[in-house]
Amino acid sequence: ASDVYKRQILDDALPVGISNSGVVMSVHVPGQWSWSGSSGYALSGMTPGVSESMATPDTKFRVGSITKTIVATCIMLLEEEGALSTEDPIDNYLRPSLINDTIMSSAPVKIRHLLNHTSGIANSADNMGCQEDVLNNPLSYYSYEDAVYCGASQGEMYPPEFAWGYSNTNYSLLAMIIEEVSGESYSDYVNAHILQPFGLQNTEIPLQAEITGEYMGCYWNIGSWIDLSIIHPSIYRGWADIVSTSFDLNLFYYLSLIHI
Repeated sequence: ASDVYKRQILDDALPVGISNSGVVMSVHVPGQWSWSGSSGYALSGMTPGVSESMATPDTKFRVGSITKTIVATCIMLLEEEGALSTEDPIDNYLRPSLINDTIMSSAPVKIRHLLNHTSGIANSADNMGCQEDVLNNPLSYYSYEDAVYCGASQGEMYPPEFAWGYSNTNYSLLAMIIEEVSGESYSDYVNAHILQPFGLQNTEIPLQAEITGEYMGCYWNIGSWIDLSIIHPSIYRGWADIVSTSFDLNLFYYLSLIHI
């Protein structure tokens, strides 16, 4: 397909009713071909929609749940080092009150169950009360315990390994395990063992609500479009908080495959 046709696809993907929206896209087929493009606007600053500039294929954006693949890689690195096993019960690494009073699973949950979403621990993003609190207070700090409570307080979805159910709570717990096993903060471990060794120079775990420099806006459609371009990173910690570029993400996946 021609570049004009590809660009038209991106133009057509922009949501109606958001004047400052934008999109970036990168396709990389190793050894064959690559293409990157963009459409619409990037943002900068603390006020949504200000200042606008044209989006480019190199503009940073919140990568959402792609964060989970990086967190999972950290867990596999720790297993490779002998620091843990994915067959270990999470009880080995998390305090008993969190396991017994908050999660309250009907059978032991293993690290593997968190990684592949078979833990049965409910999804924190499905808790409407917690979701409303985030939308009303997007600049507030939320702890790991807050995230786990938002998920587990909804009750067990099914016994561990009985079924599959996508749950962001799993990756909040994995971030906690990374910290417990490594003795480092989750963000420091990711920086030291993934971002720096892989040369991901435009990838970061933000420590504040604003992304530095120009960045793509972040919008949720929950019946209507909600602008979450400015949001405290603790809300998504471990499951959707990483900021990157399309180039860096392709590089991460490529280098991960080489490592394997």
